[in-house]
Amino acid sequence: MPTIASLLAKGELELELHCGDPQADFRAVRHVDRLEEQAWLAPGELRLVEDPSIEPRTALRDAPAAILFGLTPTQRELPAQLLRLACEQRVAFLSAPAGVNLDRVERTALRLLVGEEGDSLSAAGALMRYLAQGLESVKPEREIIERLHHLTGASFLLRTPWSGEVARAGRRGWPRLDLDEGGLVEGRHEVGGQPLLVLRVARAGTPYALLLARDLGRQQLPLLETARMLLEVVAAERRAELRGEQARRSTLLAAWLSGKAESEFLGPRMSELGIELDRQAVVAVAEQGGTGPRRSGAGQRAALHAMRQAGDEMFAALAVAALSDIRGDTVIWAFPASQTAPYLERLERALSAGVQQPVRLGMSIPGQLGSDAGSAYFQALLALQSVTGDSGSAIFSELDPVYWVLQQQPLVNLRALRDRMLGELRAGDKDGKLWRTLAAYLRSPDDIGSLAEELHVHPNTLRYRLRRIEELTGKSLGKPANVAELYLAERIDRMLERGVGTAE
Repeated sequence: MPTIASLLAKGELELELHCGDPQADFRAVRHVDRLEEQAWLAPGELRLVEDPSIEPRTALRDAPAAILFGLTPTQRELPAQLLRLACEQRVAFLSAPAGVNLDRVERTALRLLVGEEGDSLSAAGALMRYLAQGLESVKPEREIIERLHHLTGASFLLRTPWSGEVARAGRRGWPRLDLDEGGLVEGRHEVGGQPLLVLRVARAGTPYALLLARDLGRQQLPLLETARMLLEVVAAERRAELRGEQARRSTLLAAWLSGKAESEFLGPRMSELGIELDRQAVVAVAEQGGTGPRRSGAGQRAALHAMRQAGDEMFAALAVAALSDIRGDTVIWAFPASQTAPYLERLERALSAGVQQPVRLGMSIPGQLGSDAGSAYFQALLALQSVTGDSGSAIFSELDPVYWVLQQQPLVNLRALRDRMLGELRAGDKDGKLWRTLAAYLRSPDDIGSLAEELHVHPNTLRYRLRRIEELTGKSLGKPANVAELYLAERIDRMLERGVGTAE
């Protein structure tokens, strides 16, 4: 156990011992002036006091190991009654000068407790209580990380997939990290020549953030685990708050998309969320990715709700007021922004982490929030359709011009054109392998070796499939005009499969 002498040895605190045994040890630290710690006497504790009115009148029942009184600019004398009782009962009595904050003394005393053996239950309680007080901060993640650093002297970094660094404390110069890196699992790693300890912070069982530590001793690991638990509490509280808001945000988004942005109803209610109608806004639309069959029923609804929750949490972490809703098999967000690019990759990564599967995402260009709702929504849908792979994202401003041409045609014409060019291929492709091969070939027709590797087949198998595609479509893949026609048909098929297009 640390002793009063070890605390007195911290010369920067300028503490003075007035009576008692300097070799007395303490196993916990309590700040008496905090309301939650008013039941303030217990054996073996170091009690911090700076309010002279908080003192017993007769005796120190269940006397602590030591009392430390903090002088202030307005309280420059020790409380005589408390000093007398402490000295009579052989309780060490110390004072701190007015220039030393008791919070600083508390941090120093708690650091002395870290890793101590013996009666560790009280010490552990004091350390956990100190960390838990970070939950009361306006920015709890940063406060918890700072307090963990104060206790251990180690360096910490908290990162999420969408916003990068959330909080840090201690040394700088962290190595560059890819949060999607498969090898970066929990445990000890060496990254960029630096030894790191990695913990994953989860929310409802889903990975939420990475907590990285440097220079942390093994005896300090329980504190790191406590910090992780508290960070998960913060994530859970944020999730609950957002869920309580989602019904209101759905109503506002539906009203905005229906063209009622100028109504007396919508403007004031959006202002309450920090969204002003005279600003620019961006619309994002996301869907589940992958090439396999879509989930159905409860599974699909759960995935969509998980995507919405992950996106809402990302915007909340970035302090961006966003409206969101679920429409059909897509999730929609509308948020104030004058640029699209800063949010595209972040939102895609947040959604993928939230549902643990690929997602596709489309975003509009910024438009006037008060008047361009329908246009922005349509732009985001078109951008979403242009995403060709199992996952990915696109901005309307970078849209494939083919979609502009296709959108001018009625759906009945598009279906007829698709079926004419791809009907035989669809009918003869029982397991979907030929269709997946054609889609991949149209993206990258020049390198058979790389394409075979992407499809996990032998080059000869790929060549056989391409010959079968030529037979079933009647189109030689060696002619650029034929490849262009098949590309157009494949684009049409993607549009029709996703159910977005012009009217019949």
